[in-house]
Amino acid sequence: MKNKIKPEISVKTILTKWLKENGYDGLCDKCDDCGCGIDNIMLCGGCGICVPAYKVRCKKCGQELYKPTKAEITDCEN
Repeated sequence: MKNKIKPEISVKTILTKWLKENGYDGLCDKCDDCGCGIDNIMLCGGCGICVPAYKVRCKKCGQELYKPTKAEITDCEN
């Protein structure tokens, strides 16, 4: 009996699919306070402690940020 060849799938593809299915917009890195959207995920090479994140906008400067909660950001210090 021959083994069936399974199609190759990357971790990035699995992660992106899971984030979308669970309503997240990307990832944020707990050490560096950086974040990335689903379209440019895992490009920074941060400390590796990334968690699912939502895209939020700073009320003060208007910058889009990725954070682990949908809490309002009133001052992102930028």
